[in-house]
Amino acid sequence: MDSDGRLLFFGGSGKTASTETARPVDEYANNDGWFDDMSDGVIKASVTFPDGHTEIAQPAWVAVGPPKFAPGICNVVTLYDTLWDMAVRLRQVCQAGNDPVLQDLVAQQAAWQDQTNDFAESYTPSFVAQIYPVLSRALAARDVHEPPIGRPDYHGTLPDWTRLASRSEDQMRQAVFRRIRNPNSDQLDRLNMPRGLGDDYTTLDFFEDDASNNPPPTPQAFLSVPKVQYALLKAWSEGRFKEDWTFGDVRFAPIPAPGAITPHGLDCAALENCVGGPFYPGIEVSWLIRQPDLYAGAFRLRDSGFSLGPLFFQPGFFSQQMALPWQADFYDCHKEDHTPDSSDERLIYMWWTAQRPDDIRADASGPYRRWVEPFDAAKEPLTPDPDDITNLARFEQMRTRWSELSFVVLDGDEHLEQK
Repeated sequence: MDSDGRLLFFGGSGKTASTETARPVDEYANNDGWFDDMSDGVIKASVTFPDGHTEIAQPAWVAVGPPKFAPGICNVVTLYDTLWDMAVRLRQVCQAGNDPVLQDLVAQQAAWQDQTNDFAESYTPSFVAQIYPVLSRALAARDVHEPPIGRPDYHGTLPDWTRLASRSEDQMRQAVFRRIRNPNSDQLDRLNMPRGLGDDYTTLDFFEDDASNNPPPTPQAFLSVPKVQYALLKAWSEGRFKEDWTFGDVRFAPIPAPGAITPHGLDCAALENCVGGPFYPGIEVSWLIRQPDLYAGAFRLRDSGFSLGPLFFQPGFFSQQMALPWQADFYDCHKEDHTPDSSDERLIYMWWTAQRPDDIRADASGPYRRWVEPFDAAKEPLTPDPDDITNLARFEQMRTRWSELSFVVLDGDEHLEQK
């Protein structure tokens, strides 16, 4: 505990090792005999007050994942978004108290319409709190993911926040919304946003390898925003939102000054920096985090010690799904080309660029380079490309040299390389 009585938790430091019989890392996820210091588990506390009485605090869960190399950028879908989506749609118990954020969660629960996956017209989202964060993450992705060749205007509309935050700009808002992939659709959508791969990535991979013996990819082969997030964007596109943008003509809104520490604020600070999708398998946690039976309420997991099907909810429950060692998947989850022969546009999809950048720049006017370019010199001689699956040196490079890679931080209004 610190001097103010706050509980401090010190997680892993990214170390990896193996047993004597383990083979060299040769696969992105399942390498027998290897282990690392990623972890997760329950934290319990007994609090003794000055008058001598003792109370047992509600348990909390902590997870330790790999480092985040673009700390100023959030993924388009964060873990906070995923848990918020569940809390609204499943109407998980929420003790809002005087917290305005949780009061808004309760309001969304009341306005949510299960039949249409939409909000009643009585609910009005805030542009600053609920629309800008989604769109600004898409804009920030440009700083860790080189725009397509021939598309210098990629996401060029997004920095015009003053117009996007105005109810008078119907055409502009609706044009942006039309480019967002619908999570409620049962149709495969290759073209829309987020331009990312999804949970069902294997259906895309298998189909491209052998279309004659595999069914077409499922809609979940590509990443979609959560249903609640999509409904908020839909309300915005229809002009049902609060015009509360006050920052003028800037690329990104100013970072607010720190406010009072609240329990939900601590949850948000952790979860908004974690990956909320896709879960293939993910970075910090995987798809088990979406299991409703795990929750005692909004943003609150049940106490450990019960079964979920064949699994037992205990320390390690979430990290058991993650790639081992973590560096293998961390290298391989870079952008991929999945352009079908019939497409006029080259289609490049990303995984988790806010955690593991694809491309970075040393300055705003300079060229992009591959983030893992420092590892290329160690490429196996007969391998045609450093990212090719036959170049097993890529795993050893990431495993032993990951701490040498550059971070990407906000410099002015651009996120640039910082060694």
